[in-house]
Amino acid sequence: MIACPHCQAELPDDSAFCTSCGNRLQTQAGHGVPAPDDGTLAPGQIVDGKYRVVRVLGEGGMGIVYLAESIHTDVEVVIKAVRPEFAHRADIRQRTLDEGKALARIDHPNVVQLKAVVADDKQLLLIMQFIDGDDLEELILDHGRRGQPIPFPEVLRLFEMVLAGVGAAHDEGVIHRDLKPANILIRRKDGVAKVTDFGIAKPIEDAREGKSDTKGIIGSVHFMAPEQVKGQKDLDKRVDIYALGIMLFQMVTGRVPFDADNTYEVMKRQIEEPLPSVTPGRPDLPPALDGVLQRACAKDREHRFSSCEEFLQAVRSLRSETMVSGSPRALPGKTVPQAPAHDGYVTAPTLADPMQPMGAAQASHAPTVLAYGYGAAGPTQGTITGQPATYAPEESGGRSWIIAAVGAALVASVVTAVFLGGLLRDGETAAGDGGLASPTGTTTPTATSVPTATAEPEHPLVAYTGRWQSESGRQLEAVRVGDKLEFQVVDPQQFGTQGYRQGEARFVLHPVPDQQDTFAVEDHIRPVPPAGYSYDTANARTTCIAIWREAGGEALKAQGYGDRLDVDFAKIEPTPRNFVLSGRKVMSCKGLEGLPGTRIPSVLRKVD
Repeated sequence: MIACPHCQAELPDDSAFCTSCGNRLQTQAGHGVPAPDDGTLAPGQIVDGKYRVVRVLGEGGMGIVYLAESIHTDVEVVIKAVRPEFAHRADIRQRTLDEGKALARIDHPNVVQLKAVVADDKQLLLIMQFIDGDDLEELILDHGRRGQPIPFPEVLRLFEMVLAGVGAAHDEGVIHRDLKPANILIRRKDGVAKVTDFGIAKPIEDAREGKSDTKGIIGSVHFMAPEQVKGQKDLDKRVDIYALGIMLFQMVTGRVPFDADNTYEVMKRQIEEPLPSVTPGRPDLPPALDGVLQRACAKDREHRFSSCEEFLQAVRSLRSETMVSGSPRALPGKTVPQAPAHDGYVTAPTLADPMQPMGAAQASHAPTVLAYGYGAAGPTQGTITGQPATYAPEESGGRSWIIAAVGAALVASVVTAVFLGGLLRDGETAAGDGGLASPTGTTTPTATSVPTATAEPEHPLVAYTGRWQSESGRQLEAVRVGDKLEFQVVDPQQFGTQGYRQGEARFVLHPVPDQQDTFAVEDHIRPVPPAGYSYDTANARTTCIAIWREAGGEALKAQGYGDRLDVDFAKIEPTPRNFVLSGRKVMSCKGLEGLPGTRIPSVLRKVD
C-alpha cells in the first residue's frame, strides 16, 4: 500500500490517482521501485501513470527500448526512451516529437500504433505498440544464410502490406524518408507486416517547400533516392517509392543493387548506375518484375510510380502473372495469410508456394545474372552484375555535389542514431526500429553466388572448418557462413557465467584480400557479470554483447598455420556501472562499446 501525499489515504501500490481526493499521484514508481538516479527506467517503475516497466529490450548510444505493460489491461507496449543526457537537445527532442506527430496522424493495420508521447524536463518517451516477431531484414538474412530466396508469393504478400502501410502515411500527408527492411516488423502470430520508425518523417507540405530542421542528408544511403543523395529540398512521396523499389529488389535478390566499400561510391552509384535485372535465370519470377522495379527506381522521379496505390496495382499484376505462368508446388500443410485487401487487412490463410533450396541439384535453374545474396541481409561488398535497365544514366553534373553530400550524410548519420535498431536477436522485436538496440553489432555482409553443378575450386575457408581448442581448453566449432568463418561455442559451461549458448559465434574471421591465411577478427564479447550475479538470459543477451574489431588502436587479426591459428582478442574491464541489475540478475548492459580494449594474442589448435 502507498499513501496519497494530498489526503494520506491508503491506496494500492499501482494507483495512478487517489480514489479519495481525486488527485493524480506524482510518484513515477510502482511497487516501491524508486526511479534510478541516472534518469533511466527501472523494472516496476510506472510511466505516464499507467505503464509498468518490465525490462530492457535493447540499448543504443542515445536511447533505450523497454518492454512495459498496462497496469489496467496487461497489454504489452514498447517505450522508446531518449537517454537523459540527450533529452534536452533541441534537435533530438524535435526528431522524437516529429516521429510521435507522424504516427499520431496514421491509423492503419500495417503501421505500428502510437500509444502516447511523454515529454517533460527529464523524460522524452514514445509509448508504442509492441510487435512480437522479427523485422524484414532478419527474414532476408535468414534466407541469405541458407542461400535460398524468399518464395516469391511470400515476397508479394509482405510487400503489398508494406505498400498499404506507407500509402496510408502518404494519405495522411506524411513522408517516411527512411524506408528499409529493418523498419518493417513482421508479427510472429499472423505474419502481418507493420511499418515503423518514422523518426525522420516530415509532412508532405514541409518537404515540398524544403522546410526542415535537419541539416545535411537524412536516411539510409543504400535506399536513398537520387534527389535525396543530391540534397534537394523539394522532396515528395516519390522518395519513398524509390526506397520501396530498392526494398523489393533486396527481398527478391537478398542484396541491395548499389553497394561499395565507402559511402561516396554508394551515393555515386545511386545517381549514375542503372538497376540490374533480376529475372534472368530465375524461373520463379515473372518477367514483368524487372519493369516494375525499373519504374519504381527510376533516376528521374517523374518516371516513377506516382503513388503507393499505383505501385500496388503493378505488384498485384505480378501476382496474376505468377498464377498464370505457374510456380513451384506448395509444401503440404504449410499456410500463410493471404495478401491483404485494399485496406491492408489480412484475410484467411491459403497454401504457400515456397521454393526449393537452390543447390547443386538445381543448377540448371540457378540465377545466371543476379545470384541470391547468400549470407547478406543488407548492403554487400563488391559490385553486383546484371543486365542493365534500358534507359541511360543521367548526367551527374560533376563530382563536387557528391563530395559535399557525403560530408553532409556523415554528419547527419550521427543525428539519425537517436533510435537505431529495434530488432532483438533473441526473437523479440520492439515497435519502432531505428536501431535503438544494436545488440549484435554490425556484420560485414558478403556476396556469394548460388552453387552450381560445375566443379569449382575449394573455398580457402574450408581448410579451417572443424573443431578447434584454445589454450584454456575451450572448444569451438569453425563453421563457414558465406565468406566468413564463425567459431561457434560447443559447450557453454566452458564459458562459465558469460551466458554464451551452444552454436553462438564466439568470434568471426573474415579473409583479408590478397593475404593468404590472414584474417580480420570480430571478437564477440559478453563480459563476466559482477561477482554474485548472473545474466537473465531472457533479457540480457541482446544488450550484453559487444563486437570488437580493434583494440589499443590496432586491428584484430588472425594468422593461420595449418592446424594452428594465432588470434588477437580484445579484453575489456567493465565496472558495475555497465550493468543494469535487478535482484541478483543482470538485466542488461550499457556502454560496453565505449570501454577501452586491450589486445590479447591467443593460440588455437585444431582438434583431430
